Amino acid sequence: ILSGSNPTLQPERSRNRSLGVVWSPHAIAGLDASLDWWHIDLRDTIDAIGADYLLDLCYEQGIASACQYQSRDPATGWLTSVDARLHNNGRFSLEGYDLGIGYRRQTRLGEFRLRWDTSYLTRFVVELPKGAPPVSTAGLYDNPGDVTWRWRSVLSLDWQRDRWGAGARWRYFSALHEDCSWFVYSGYSNLCSAAPPDPRLGGDPIHVIGARTYTDLYLSWKPNTHMALRLGVNNAFNLAPPVAITTANSFDPSYDVPGRFWYADWQYTF
Repeated sequence: ILSGSNPTLQPERSRNRSLGVVWSPHAIAGLDASLDWWHIDLRDTIDAIGADYLLDLCYEQGIASACQYQSRDPATGWLTSVDARLHNNGRFSLEGYDLGIGYRRQTRLGEFRLRWDTSYLTRFVVELPKGAPPVSTAGLYDNPGDVTWRWRSVLSLDWQRDRWGAGARWRYFSALHEDCSWFVYSGYSNLCSAAPPDPRLGGDPIHVIGARTYTDLYLSWKPNTHMALRLGVNNAFNLAPPVAITTANSFDPSYDVPGRFWYADWQYTF
């Protein structure tokens, strides 16, 4: 089995389209909103496909592009090699919307700023390798570190008065569906969820990786016009990451690691 890079790799090609609108009404001072649509079509994507999956694609689905990476002894028919290196294997097609709403207000208690940014993934279609049936992966969990949430959202509230400031931020990640068929066949069906099967996963039982909302807090102080100090904590309520049963450490690194994260920040401008 060959793995690693490949001297014949070519550049990936991409075609991106986007359209947006911004609204700042005069009737509501301090309010601004934006809505953006985007579409990304990535071709000749550089990716590596596992040897076992290449064999499945070739001999179970008859995908010619997967068969070309395999060699057999012409006399015996024995499989002699599988080229699982990086190749310009396939195509990704992504589409979604970004919504941003901000509001700022000055009061006797100080300035308050409210901001909400959210993203919705409507389409994430993968054709890997070329010629394979396109698979919709939006909202599914497949590759660790490459998560395709349907919804991601950040809501923040900031306050500033004279030298003092404080704020809170809430980060939301929607639920994901994970293939649970291997655990059923291995006798561990108790790890699967009671949710209905996802047709995109072959109708097999699934495991639902639950949604998560993290809370971050901070307090800031500016002793003068050049210096700023900040003390904060991410994941203030010590929320554990959701369980992903197909990863080695039971959670995906795209989520916050377990525990609170404290930090102190000092800035000086001149």
